[in-house]
Amino acid sequence: MDYKKYNDYELVYHVRESDDDSKDVLFQKYEPILHKLAHEFYLKFSEYGYDYDDFYQEALISFYRSLSSYNEEKHSLFYSFVVLCVKRGLMSFCRNISTGCKNIS
Repeated sequence: MDYKKYNDYELVYHVRESDDDSKDVLFQKYEPILHKLAHEFYLKFSEYGYDYDDFYQEALISFYRSLSSYNEEKHSLFYSFVVLCVKRGLMSFCRNISTGCKNIS
């Protein structure tokens, strides 16, 4: 599927209706953003011994959480919501690793 044919709100609706194809399309669309954000945080916090894959995994977890928690009635862009959720998830991950916490989301 070509993600450029679909808008985010339509895809989120279908994801909530358990459409795995729509979930794949949204992932394909946002994957470059997830990589970019994970890379930014990895560069800042790599001295704690975690590799890029750990940061990317946290970005993925935050992305999938944002799919279920997005509320279109709040009139925010889905893109903005995803970026905010992923950044917050990565910040929480970094806060946990910098304080030596063993329980990481």
